[in-house]
Amino acid sequence: EKVNIIYLSKFMYEELIEIMGKHVKDEMVNQTNNLDIKYYSIIVDSTPDMTHADQLVIVVRYCYNGKPCERFLAFLPIENHSSTTLFNKITEFLGEHKLSLENIHGQLYNNASNMKGLEKGLQALLKNINRYADNVPCASHSLNLVGEKQCLLYLNAKFKFSYGAIER
Repeated sequence: EKVNIIYLSKFMYEELIEIMGKHVKDEMVNQTNNLDIKYYSIIVDSTPDMTHADQLVIVVRYCYNGKPCERFLAFLPIENHSSTTLFNKITEFLGEHKLSLENIHGQLYNNASNMKGLEKGLQALLKNINRYADNVPCASHSLNLVGEKQCLLYLNAKFKFSYGAIER
């Protein structure tokens, strides 16, 4: 018996990947909604893709059966990095997926002022809606800033020592 082989065009592959991606995302959101989990934290950061377009990354973290779970939920395209734009994107996404803002009990961002600002930052905007949404400092970003500062101090000291030797 002869089998017919059908080649899919690149458009069919892209559509298939998009459908599977939507199914996986919906399944992760449903898992978060249906596991009898009331409280969760959000982890948000922005990153450029291969075309250098900025995307917002949204991850939720929660405890299930006493174990911490993290679920990547989405890449969202963003037009700019203002705290208002980011806040609107996040609230729109969470609302579309029936994840309540009132159940957020932690927020984790990088150390940029648009994210961590006490009055106008993203964490402040969310805290105005939910006073229990505590901001947790991102350890990796903080450690990176400390390392950067130490390197600059070392280079500055080395430069002063070398420059002083030339004057002698």
